[in-house]
Amino acid sequence: MKPFAFAAAAAALSFTVAGAAADALDDRKELMKERGSVMRILGPIAQGKAPFDAAAVNEGLATLDANARRAVAEVDALWPQGSDSGDTKALPAIWADFDAFKAANGKLAEATAAAASAAPQDLAAFQAAFGPVAASCGSCHETYRRP
Repeated sequence: MKPFAFAAAAAALSFTVAGAAADALDDRKELMKERGSVMRILGPIAQGKAPFDAAAVNEGLATLDANARRAVAEVDALWPQGSDSGDTKALPAIWADFDAFKAANGKLAEATAAAASAAPQDLAAFQAAFGPVAASCGSCHETYRRP
């Protein structure tokens, strides 16, 4: 009976870990979808391809800041070991040097906090505040995301 109990416990644990990884994958995909949707609004404004709207820009920056803060606060839960397979664009580099990945998340959070607190009221101020945010996103994609 003991071998069966051990096997049952091991099976239950593997389902729990697999379920947690699937939940983490879904959660981080939603986080990244939100981030991407905001960047698709702010990017064209920063490039001068869409009209500057201070209210929309500042709402977008606040959303990005909350998103980045969540990624930092929940990094271990959103990118747990074992969540590197399946329908994900996450590269193994995340887990190969998780401290560097955490630092990259922190850098984005610092950039979004600075941009949001700048509360830009014109295009030039927005471009100056948004530049480090866009650069941080881009460098993270180069290192940690499949194209």
